[in-house]
Amino acid sequence: LGARFTARLPKELPAETFTTPAPGVKALRSVLIVDDTIINVEPLRRYLTRQGVEVRVADNGPVALEQIARSAPQVVFLDWHMPGMDGAE
Repeated sequence: LGARFTARLPKELPAETFTTPAPGVKALRSVLIVDDTIINVEPLRRYLTRQGVEVRVADNGPVALEQIARSAPQVVFLDWHMPGMDGAE
């Protein structure tokens, strides 16, 4: 179940790259980011928040499952390698 997405970005990005919404972002209303490493979460959280998306963050699988049950986000960005309960579980 689910989907796998791969993004390849150039090593150096122009300053305006993250100020214009990417296609499809305007349609997003709610996102859950699941990652146990805050440095991985923050750039995406800040970008989506600036675009008006409601962003929730969970740092582990059980908390993510609780948040999904409560709010049913449109998209879940999921870290595959987390302690306790990984992305596959």
